[in-house]
Amino acid sequence: MIAKVCPNLRRTETLGCPFGGRIAYISRKAVLVRCINLCGVWQDAREQMQITHGLNDGVRHPATHIVVSWPETERPSNEAMINAARLVMIDIGAASHQMVIAVHRDRPNPHVHVVLNRVHPITGKALSLWQDYARLELVCRRVEARMGWNADRGRFDIESGDEGITLVPKPKAHWRAKVRDRALGLRPTPDAARALERRSGLPILYDILAPRVQIWLRHRLETAKSWQEVHSALRTYDLRYILYRSGARISHRVRSWQVAASQLGTACGLRKLQQRIGTFVPDLNAGNTTTALPDPTAPAHGHAEAALVTLTSKFLQPILGKQRQQQKTRLEAREAQRRLSQAQAAEKAAVRQILRGSKSPMAQALRQVMHEQHKMARHQLRSATQGIHRRAALPLDAIAQAHPQEAARRRYRDILRRSGNRGINDGIGSTPGDLTSARQAWFTAPLRTQNSGLPSTLRDAIAGYADDIRGDGEGDILLPRRRKDESIVGFTRIDLTQSAGRSSLAHYGAPGGLIVIGPRDAITCLIVRDGMAALATAVRLQGQPVLIIGVSDQFGPAEAAHLQRLTKGRDITIGSASDIEKDALITRLKDLIPSAKLVRWQVEDGSATIPRGQAGESRPAERSNSLTKRPEPKPQNSE
Repeated sequence: MIAKVCPNLRRTETLGCPFGGRIAYISRKAVLVRCINLCGVWQDAREQMQITHGLNDGVRHPATHIVVSWPETERPSNEAMINAARLVMIDIGAASHQMVIAVHRDRPNPHVHVVLNRVHPITGKALSLWQDYARLELVCRRVEARMGWNADRGRFDIESGDEGITLVPKPKAHWRAKVRDRALGLRPTPDAARALERRSGLPILYDILAPRVQIWLRHRLETAKSWQEVHSALRTYDLRYILYRSGARISHRVRSWQVAASQLGTACGLRKLQQRIGTFVPDLNAGNTTTALPDPTAPAHGHAEAALVTLTSKFLQPILGKQRQQQKTRLEAREAQRRLSQAQAAEKAAVRQILRGSKSPMAQALRQVMHEQHKMARHQLRSATQGIHRRAALPLDAIAQAHPQEAARRRYRDILRRSGNRGINDGIGSTPGDLTSARQAWFTAPLRTQNSGLPSTLRDAIAGYADDIRGDGEGDILLPRRRKDESIVGFTRIDLTQSAGRSSLAHYGAPGGLIVIGPRDAITCLIVRDGMAALATAVRLQGQPVLIIGVSDQFGPAEAAHLQRLTKGRDITIGSASDIEKDALITRLKDLIPSAKLVRWQVEDGSATIPRGQAGESRPAERSNSLTKRPEPKPQNSE
C-alpha cells in the first residue's frame, strides 16, 4: 500500500469552506463512508469541521486530503481498508482529529480517501505534516506488517530490528541508476505532461514515437555539432525544437503533440545543448514548406515497432474534431458576450444622452427597467452557454473506456517505455527483482510483444492460461501465488535460461499462497509440488479441463483451508517426483485430503521436464477428453 497527500489547489467551490467540496467528492461515489470524531453522516461533517477550524483561524490549509491505495493484485475488504486508513491516521498523530474516510473501487486498484481536519477539535492546535512523504511511507510499511500484506516499493529501504520497522536511504547505486535512466530518456512521465494530456485530449508526443525512433533521435541530438543539425534530425519526423519558458520543448509541426526536450534524454535539454553547441539558434528552414528528405539512417516509424500506444488516424480524428468543435463553440460564446456588452453599452449611452441627468420618477423608472432588461439578457446568455468552458469527456477518455487495453497502456506507459527500450538496448533501465517489478511485469505482459525466444509449447501454454501464466518479456515465466480471496500474495519466477540447462525458481512477495492454473470449474484436479512441476503439468495438459494446483513448503493453515475449498467435490490426484513415503509435504497433503490418489511423476534430468503420465480418471460422460488417453503412471501404495 502507498499513501500520499494531495496538494491544496485553489478552487472556486472551496474558497468559502475548504472541507465541503472535498468531502462531497470522496463521499458521493464511495462504496463505504466512515466519519471519525464527528456526529451524524458525512453531509453533516462540513459544518462541524468548519466550526472546529474557527478555533485556529491562522491555519491556512486546515483541510488535508490523503489517499491510501493498494495494488491491483490485492483485494482487501472494505472494513480492512477503513481500519488500515485509521491506523495510518493514528500513526501520524491524528487519532483525535476529525476525518471522513471513504472507500473507492471505481479504478483497478482499490483505494481510500481521507479528508482530515488538521485543527484539533479540543485544543485547537494544528497537526504538523512536515516531511509527510517519509512519514506516510514508514506508516504504510508498519501497517502492512501489522495486517499481513506485502510491502510495496518506496523511496526508502526498510529494516526490521529491535525498534521495529525503520526506513533507511537507498544505496548510491540506486541513485546512479536513476541518473542513467534519465540520460536514456526513461524518467517517469511528468505531472505537467499528464495534465496537458487531460486538458487537450491528445497523447503526449513521447507516447507516439516508437522506441527505436526515440533512441535514434536521442543519439542524433547528443552528437549534433550545431543547432541546424538538431533541427534537421527532428525534421525527419516532422518535429521541431522550440523554446518554452526557461527550457525547451519538442513538438510536432502539424499536430498538437509535444513533450519537454529533457524527457527525450538529459543531454537533449536546452541547458545541456547550449553548454555543448552554443546559444540556441532557431530553425532557418522553419518557413520552408517543402518536405525535408528523409535521413537514410533513420528507423521506420511503424506501429509494429512501438511498444507503447500508437493511436492511428482513426482514433485521432475524433479527438481533433472534438477539439475543433469545442474551440469553435467557445469562440462563438465569447463573440456573443462581446456583442451583447457592446449593445448594452450603446443603449446605456443613448439613454444617458436622452435623460441628461434627470432625477424625475419617470427617468429613474426608465433606468431601472433598462437595468433589469440588461440583467435578464446576460442571465439568458449565461444559461445558454452554461458549462461550455468546462472540460468535457474527451474522445481519448472514451477510447480508453471502450478499449480497456488502451487504458492499460496509458496506465503503464512508463513501464512499457522502459521495456521497449530494454528490448532494443540490453540492460537499459533494469530494475531489481522485487515484488513491485514482478507485479508490473505481470500486468504489462499482455501489452508487450513477446520476442523472448520461448519454445512454441510454452508460448501456447501462456496463451491458453493467460490469467494464470505470463512471460516477463525477458524469457522467464511468472506464476502468481493466490490467497483464498483470489488476491495475489506473490509470484514464482521460473528462469528458463540457466547455462547449465537446469531451470531455477525465485519467489517474490510474502511466502505461502497456492499456484492455481486451469479452469476453476474443472472436475479433475491435480496437486503438484512447486511452480516448476505446475508449469510442466500445464504444458502437458494444455486444453484439457484440469485444474492444476501447485503447493510449496510454505504451507500453512491459510493454504490448507484454501486447498480444501478448491478441491471440494473434485477428483483429486497428488503427484510428486520424490519418494512419496518420505516426503513430509505429500504426507500432509494426503492427510488433509484423504480421498486423493497418489502418483509418482517420472522426471528425466531434474529440470523443468513434463511428467510422463497424468493422474485422475474422468467420468464416463467425459471419456472422450479424458486424461486416460495418455499412459497412466502406476499409483503408489500410500499405506
